[in-house]
Amino acid sequence: MAIQVKLPELGDGIESGDVLQVLVQVGDVIRKDQGVVELETDKATVEVPSSHAGRVTEIHVQEGQTVPIGGPLVTIEAVAAESAPRRDAPRTEAHAEPAKSQAAP
Repeated sequence: MAIQVKLPELGDGIESGDVLQVLVQVGDVIRKDQGVVELETDKATVEVPSSHAGRVTEIHVQEGQTVPIGGPLVTIEAVAAESAPRRDAPRTEAHAEPAKSQAAP
């Protein structure tokens, strides 16, 4: 099921924010509450979290763009929360380190 993550209310009197950085890419599997964009408002710089876990299928904003409250940020395809790995988790390498050679005396 496709879910649009939209810019939530950020505070009294804030009607929009400027995208400083998009923190995800299409294909990323993200967890609920993981930051998807970094925004600057008149009052602060904030990281906007995802409302759901899932795989990013579309990004609706780009750096420098002004987004109104309620505007779409990304679309995700929902996945079970326990099957969504953390994007910032270290990746394991499939190959072993090369063996150290010992010099003969």
